Parts: sequence; C-alpha cells; structure tokens
Amino acid sequence: MNSRGPIFLALSQLIKEIIWQFLSIKRTTSVVKRDIFLFASRRSGSTLLMQAFGSQQGVRFIDQPFSIYTNSAYGINHLPIFDGGQLIDMNADERREVFNYVEKILKGDLIINGPWKFWEKGFSLFWDRSILKITDAKCIIGALLQNFDADSIVLLRHPVSQALSVERNNWSYTGKSFLRSEYYCKKFLSTKQLDFAREIYNSEGSLEKRVMDWCLENIPLITYRNDNKGINLVFFEHLITDSNTVFNDLAANITISNREAFVKLLTKPSRSTKLSSTNETISKIKSNNKTFLIDNWLSKLNAEQFISIQNILDVMNIKIYLADDPMPAEYCLNRNELAI
Repeated sequence: MNSRGPIFLALSQLIKEIIWQFLSIKRTTSVVKRDIFLFASRRSGSTLLMQAFGSQQGVRFIDQPFSIYTNSAYGINHLPIFDGGQLIDMNADERREVFNYVEKILKGDLIINGPWKFWEKGFSLFWDRSILKITDAKCIIGALLQNFDADSIVLLRHPVSQALSVERNNWSYTGKSFLRSEYYCKKFLSTKQLDFAREIYNSEGSLEKRVMDWCLENIPLITYRNDNKGINLVFFEHLITDSNTVFNDLAANITISNREAFVKLLTKPSRSTKLSSTNETISKIKSNNKTFLIDNWLSKLNAEQFISIQNILDVMNIKIYLADDPMPAEYCLNRNELAI
C-alpha cells in the first residue's frame, strides 16, 4: 500500500511534468486510428487493462484525466468544478469545457497522467491513438461517445471485491455525490432505491456503503451498455482467468494485434497495484495465482454480510453479480444484459 509522503508525491509530479514538457510527446497523423475510452471504477482492474492496451504499438495511455485526486492543478483548471470529484451532469458551458479538455488531450496538446518512464521498454515519443481511463465521469459516457469517434469499453469487477480494495486504501465514499444530484436521481433511481440508498449511508456499515458506491457509480454504465450493445464489455474476473478470450473479443472490435504483449502485461502488477495493494496480493499476481485474485475476498465476509450485500444488489437491480459468487452471473451473460 502507498505510504509515500507529500514531498515525494510533489517531486514525482514535478518530474513527470518536466518530462512531458521537454520530451513533447506527439501524435502522428499518417494513419487515423480511433481513440479508446475505458470506463470503470477505482480498483476494478482498470489500470491493468489500460496498461495492456498501452503495450500495443502506437497506443498511449491517459490515466484518470477527470480525477481531482491524481490530476495536476494545471489539468484541473481546464475542467468545471464538480461535486465530490464525480462529473455527473453538465450544462452547455460545462460541456464545452469538458469537450475542449478531452480534445486537447487526444491531440497531445495537454498531457494528463501519460507515460513518463522514458527508460522503460515500450516507451515512445510518437503515438497514433490514446486510451483514456475514465473513473470519475462515467455518467457522461453518452455525451463523450456522441461527441468523439472513439471505441469504448466498460469494465466491471465484483462489487464486494472492489469495495474491500477501496476500503483498505481508506478512500472517500463517492455515493453521496450522486444522491445530491437531482439529475442523477430522476434519471437512474426509483423513489424506493433513492430512499434505500440514503438509508445505507445513514445507518449501515462501511462495506455496505462501499457496495452502494459501486452501484451508484456503475448504474449509468449498466444502463447505457444495455441500450448500446456495441460497447465492449469486460469483466475483471474474465480478464484474469481467460485473458486470451478477452483479447480475442476486444480485437474483434478494436484494432489491436500483439496478443503476447497484451496478455503478458496482465500477469504483472499494475501501476496502481504497486501503490495500493498488499504485498501478498502483489506476490500472488507475480506467481499468477488466479484463484487468489478472484475469490480470496470470500473468506473476509460473514453470513450476515453476504445477506446484507445481496439485499443491496437486489434493491438496486444489479443482476450481473451475486454477493457470494466471485464470477459474473452466466444467465446475464447469455442474455447479453447487465440488469433486467
């Protein structure tokens, strides 16, 4: 887990900004390729998948361009102010700001959390497309995909597994930002769900709050994906246990070809894992212990917690996962639907 202090983090950011400024990474224009938008929650395996795409020739990753926690002050100045670090809705002026911001990133005029370790194998000054890992603007998936001609991926991880990882890092809750949004509540929640969610944050334990965070964050993705089947859907559990099939499915819709590099990256700790995971988890990743990575969390819950979590999933109409099963529900996959 990350125990680095503020001075280290500030110096690290300074070094990155200097490298980005003076190396002046450029987008090539000889071949036009579609950029990639990866929508996911924190601790969902999104960094791992982002880096796997970054192993493909000409692909540059941009890590969480909408995050107020990892972005630079310079980057944040290009964005509107949004509640609790979650970009949920936009007026006309905010849409222009957001679209201009993304356009600058895609053109290479603005570098936000891009590659900077120039001494590592695979680093290149030139690229022909970007993959943007978006964790804090999932509600605007429709607006982004309508404005930019990009390939898109929705990545999901079991809500309990993800919640426990977030809890271990003691990160802030995200759900109340959604509940404060009149737009969100009217568009995505019934009166029963809204009252239930408020009750969870007012009275239940930390794990239940984290799982509710997962629900509120991912309901917009689930809803949009159900209405737009062309969006690529990836589950963290499949990414770990059946990476070759995941590669094949993605390669059928997105231009990627280096299977060996893609799959190899999935057996290494990601950038975020090195900072935010336990030493045991890092060791299991290096030894390719897939069982541990998928279902180790089951032993951390008691019977009462499983019942409580399943109730949350039921009320919030999350059908793709069951509280006590680490893998996505097969019947939902067969119907190609995340919620019914």
